[in-house]
Amino acid sequence: MMEDKIKKLIVYGDDSVSVNSVLPGLTFSDISIGYKQIPVGSTYAYMVVDARYNWQPVFGSKFNTFFGNEIDLTFPLETSITSRMMTN
Repeated sequence: MMEDKIKKLIVYGDDSVSVNSVLPGLTFSDISIGYKQIPVGSTYAYMVVDARYNWQPVFGSKFNTFFGNEIDLTFPLETSITSRMMTN
């Protein structure tokens, strides 16, 4: 299935079976794939791929500003891409 190949490409960097993810802890459940018609009701089909990664800060979970409040670094990294699908 196309969705499985896309998820493998994102998680492993290749669409073949692999053991190690490109990023530690990145799994298929962190990737979602959806479809849209833009504008609604048109014949133009788009694929939307969203990824969410709970990264691990290297030097600690907070950043000291030395002037007051610390900045919390424990937030997920999120990205999304929308691409028009090729049709025959």
